[in-house]
Amino acid sequence: MKTRIVDVAVTITSVRFTDGIHGLPTRMEWQGRTVRFCDSGIRVRGRLGHTITLSDDRAHYCLRHQHGVWRLLSVSS
Repeated sequence: MKTRIVDVAVTITSVRFTDGIHGLPTRMEWQGRTVRFCDSGIRVRGRLGHTITLSDDRAHYCLRHQHGVWRLLSVSS
C-alpha cells in the first residue's frame, strides 16, 4: 500500500451522526472531485481533535477534525 501525505483542508459535504454528537463524514470534495465513503471508519480521539480513517473502496483517507475544520492528512492506495 502506497501512502501519500497531503495535509490540506477539505470540504465535507455530507455527514451522518452515529452517536448523536460526533459527525461521521460520508462525502467530501477534494481536488475538484467528490469522494463517497463506504464504511464507518476507524476513529481515534485525542487532545488535538479526532482522527478518522475512511475508505471509498479504492483508497483509505485519513482525516482530522479540529476546531471545526476537516483536514485530509493522507491517502493510501
